[in-house]
Amino acid sequence: MEKGRFKFDVAYNFDEHLAEELQKAGNVHCVYAKLNSDLVGGGRPSSALPNISMEELGRHIKKVHDCGMKFNYLLNTMCVGNRELEKEYFEDVIDYLDKLCNMGIDSVTVANPFISNMVKQRFGDKLEICLSVNVRVSSLQQIKYWEEFGIDEITLDQIVNRDFDVLEKILLHTKQTGTRIRLFANNICLHDCPMRSYHGLANSHASQENQKGREHLNYYYYKCTAMKVRDPYKLIAATWIRPDDLPYYYELMEKTRNHNVLIKLAERSSTNDYLIKILNAYNDEHYDGNLMDIIYPIQGKFLIPPKKERANREDYYTPEMMQEIVSTFNLDWFNIDNRKLDGFLEGFLKHNNCKDKICSSKSEGISSCTYCYQWAKKAVICDEEKQKQYLNNVNDIINRMETGQMFK
Repeated sequence: MEKGRFKFDVAYNFDEHLAEELQKAGNVHCVYAKLNSDLVGGGRPSSALPNISMEELGRHIKKVHDCGMKFNYLLNTMCVGNRELEKEYFEDVIDYLDKLCNMGIDSVTVANPFISNMVKQRFGDKLEICLSVNVRVSSLQQIKYWEEFGIDEITLDQIVNRDFDVLEKILLHTKQTGTRIRLFANNICLHDCPMRSYHGLANSHASQENQKGREHLNYYYYKCTAMKVRDPYKLIAATWIRPDDLPYYYELMEKTRNHNVLIKLAERSSTNDYLIKILNAYNDEHYDGNLMDIIYPIQGKFLIPPKKERANREDYYTPEMMQEIVSTFNLDWFNIDNRKLDGFLEGFLKHNNCKDKICSSKSEGISSCTYCYQWAKKAVICDEEKQKQYLNNVNDIINRMETGQMFK
């Protein structure tokens, strides 16, 4: 299979060697990152990201450019508490963007319509404006609105990843308008997750400068993970894209004659080894092994160890709570045999429309669908005793948070 049919946008962790390693792996269009906190905020809490200075940011932007890649700075907060309508804050954001432009950023990712239009008005001649996946764009009408706002690139909601009818119509439309489309490949959010918007809002506030000193526990991650571990078919139903299934998307690009498509790969708190591993897998359009090692970056073995100053304070929450939180990042016992998922996506090409179905483990009427459950039975292997212990721990965390028992 020809290597290099796709271009990738890859998470950047500010490691001094990552740019060169990405360049060597090849086919990286852009890296995306931000400071762990700034006055706007973004899609990850400060505690999950490396802490670097503006001066260091400038050096990394230059290094990325020297390696032939572009740099996308994330301003993908969903909410700034209406401060965007205050003169002082508005002017501070403009000053901050001026500094970023002078450092050489190529684009920004936004999720707030006001900030998007503000950037377009002031910096539209200098920066590409990219729309965050957190906006959940999944229809032609939504795309049209954002095109009218001046957006250059749209990351589609993951629910579109397996809806090839809608995706074809989107590519035909954007072929005419020139808007670039980006698909998020290795994300494991629940299928049509009811907590996505709230999770995005929580992370937005947890990455803003005025929130420093406040604690952040990722309640929505624990809740989501508990649901997937309890019912593994929900992890199969999560709308990731396997490296091996990229040919289906290339065929659609060929059919619509629209190759203005990028593939997004996460995670910004991941190690170099993990980021290069997944980039190689998607470049090769093939992976043998545990699919969890590709689509589930939020595992302890793939994460940069947190520095003391950005770790959750043990003097704020109970020691038992903190110990259980650490355990949620160990999923070594959960295995998805990637080879046993060969043919899985074909069901979506032929007939499966998730919009009018309820994902289920058993048939409970005309609306229930067990397609992913049947594939999970083939591909998922997990240690039942460890699964039970994991669920006990994560459910205890959720209960402590919901009842207030988490506090000392």
